[in-house]
Amino acid sequence: MNCSHGNYAVLMENRKIHINILGLRQQDIAMRFALSKGDMKEKFDNLFTHRRRDGAPAIAGCLASPDCTLVKTPDIRIHGVLFL
Repeated sequence: MNCSHGNYAVLMENRKIHINILGLRQQDIAMRFALSKGDMKEKFDNLFTHRRRDGAPAIAGCLASPDCTLVKTPDIRIHGVLFL
């Protein structure tokens, strides 16, 4: 993850992450999230989602949606490598 990304500081403080694992037919959704432009709210706009018990959005039709905890985050140049 790019250390200069706006969500990086929040992620490092919280240490919790919810991951939506997408299938091949959801490549357009994956690319929407891969682009660094726009905030998270904008990236979820017009997507069918349901709220999990913790309030995190799960994308409808995703293959899996695990909750993860960051255990190690070494920095490599301008990116942090996330180990869940």
